[in-house]
Amino acid sequence: MSRYDRNKKGLVLNSFGLVVKREEYLANLEELKMNDNRARAESESEEQAIQVAEHTGASNKE
Repeated sequence: MSRYDRNKKGLVLNSFGLVVKREEYLANLEELKMNDNRARAESESEEQAIQVAEHTGASNKE
């Protein structure tokens, strides 16, 4: 199937080379972005909690 035929039918190739509907592809891509942002925010908050705990522990020793 040519690129022209896929575009005409609203289809795209995903990262695995499979032909999928454009709407499904975009929805999955958006979900992946949200999950990535959520994971990044959780990681940053954990790092901040560790830094606060280390700082608090250092303050208590003084």
